[in-house]
Amino acid sequence: MSTNTSSSSFVGFIPSREVRFHSRSMYCFDVDESSHVSCVFSIQDYFYRHAKEEGFRARSAYKLLHVDEVLNIFKGVTRAVDLCAAPGSWSQLLARGLTKNATDAGCSHEDVKIAAVDLQEMAPIPGVNIIQGDITLPETADRIVNI
Repeated sequence: MSTNTSSSSFVGFIPSREVRFHSRSMYCFDVDESSHVSCVFSIQDYFYRHAKEEGFRARSAYKLLHVDEVLNIFKGVTRAVDLCAAPGSWSQLLARGLTKNATDAGCSHEDVKIAAVDLQEMAPIPGVNIIQGDITLPETADRIVNI
């Protein structure tokens, strides 16, 4: 297996076939048979399929769910900012989790404040304030603070 250092992808060589994977969605395996590659795609398809069934915009929501499972990062949290938020699956998860936190703490749903910021336009998410802007600009920071 060779690594392409000029981009965020690597190339796996399989007899009579070259397969290119993006580094964020592929784990490094010593791939020597095509059956291993199909196994990797099956794992990706499992999370993709379940994300769509549960209404998440992307399978990356499961990464945040796992982090919360291990570290309990949402406990007591009612305010959050999701930077570089597109397509919005983490914001969807935040809206669900933080609303539950507010209910558990006896707070109203109005106490929950979630801002999702990205350069790309995003479809609305109930309970999330979406800001299209550059996170490095002071104007965007002011918009986040004023939510």
